[in-house]
Formats: sequence, structure tokens, C-alpha cells
Amino acid sequence: MMTTHQLKKYLTPLILLITIILSFSINETDAIRAHVRITNMLGQGTNAQIRCLSEHGGPDVPTQDVPFMGLYEFGFTPSIWGLTNYNCEFVFNGASHWFQIYNEHRERNVCSSLCWWIIKVDGPCLIQKIDYVGVNNEDVDCKPWNN
Repeated sequence: MMTTHQLKKYLTPLILLITIILSFSINETDAIRAHVRITNMLGQGTNAQIRCLSEHGGPDVPTQDVPFMGLYEFGFTPSIWGLTNYNCEFVFNGASHWFQIYNEHRERNVCSSLCWWIIKVDGPCLIQKIDYVGVNNEDVDCKPWNN
């Protein structure tokens, strides 16, 4: 019978080898890409300076000055480990606000390929459903700013 020390000695390299094989077997073309779209709905004449930063080593998105009803968009391949998070800063009317615009665990079943947010003064709102008629109030999930 193997001791705990012997078991750890063989099991650790085996787990590491399986992890490496799995990470190389899934390439970017096979993975499902996610897309974040943010629309400035702060009001006529109110621009928002938006920048989004990856929390776990993904590419950061450059700062953009987004006019009212303008779009800020970016796409990425979520981590195979389920750790993809993007935190965005929104600067408007002389104040800075933060919100985690993409959290892989939160968004997985809500907006797997397109997460469309509208930005209001009180906070961001996720559009959960769009149909040929448009967007209904019950299809929008508004959140407060994280700060």
C-alpha cells in the first residue's frame, strides 16, 4: 500500500501533465469568444471616458472617450478555468465610477457571447434580452456602481 507521501509524489506530476495537455488542446479558434458592448446613455452632451482592465492576465482595453449613445466594445476568449473578469472605470461629470462589467461566473448563463450594457448615471444595466420589438424594462438588470 502506498503512503501519502508516495501518492503525492506521483499524483502531482500527473495532474500537472494533464493540465498542460488540456490547456494546449483548446486553442483560441476552438474556444467561444465573448463580446462586451457598452452604450453611453448618460444623457445628451455627456461623454464618458471608459477603460476596462483584465483581472487575470487578459488584454486590457484602451481608454476611449465615448459620446452619448456611442459604443465601447471589446472581445476576448474567456479562460478555460472560468476566471475571466473585466473591471471598467467610467469617468463622467467630474467623477470616477468602477464596475466589474464581465464576471465569467455571473455572465456565463446570461450573456455567454454578447454582454450588452447601457451606462446610466446611477450605474450600469445589463440588457438580458433583445427582440424585434426592442428592449422591455423587465429585460434590463440595473446594478449600482461598485465604488
